[in-house]
Amino acid sequence: MISIWRIVLFLVVVQWVGASPVFAIGVHADKFPRIPEPMVFDLVRPLGSSSGDFEINTLFEQSMGSEGGKLDLAPELELAVLDGFGIEYERIVKDDDTNAHKVALQGLFGTPVDGHLIHGWQYFAKVDTHKKTFKSTALYLLGHRFNKEWSTRCT
Repeated sequence: MISIWRIVLFLVVVQWVGASPVFAIGVHADKFPRIPEPMVFDLVRPLGSSSGDFEINTLFEQSMGSEGGKLDLAPELELAVLDGFGIEYERIVKDDDTNAHKVALQGLFGTPVDGHLIHGWQYFAKVDTHKKTFKSTALYLLGHRFNKEWSTRCT
């Protein structure tokens, strides 16, 4: 099985040598409509992010009541390795032990409708280290910028 780090390294090298973004041919980073990330769904990076755009964050959750106030966390690293293509790694920690690993890939199909519409895809895989399970999900992403104030996104 090919390691995820080899894939990331390959994509970074491809970007450094100046290859065209595979998933965003014919569009430019400054032409993408800017649509805020939804509060209830975590994108790798906003669709149309430029190469090198990154974010490091974590989710903290503290249990109340019978679980004794344990603090769980899920640190993640998000990186746009090419214009319109990003990768995310998340480590889910519960009870001071790694409970799961999640890897997500996200790509851009393009920006039809005179640059107001943007669409792409996301795939993520999660390995639960305690339950020994694997789950994966693929999504189609669609966003539309109506004007400076209003936009919508569908997954």
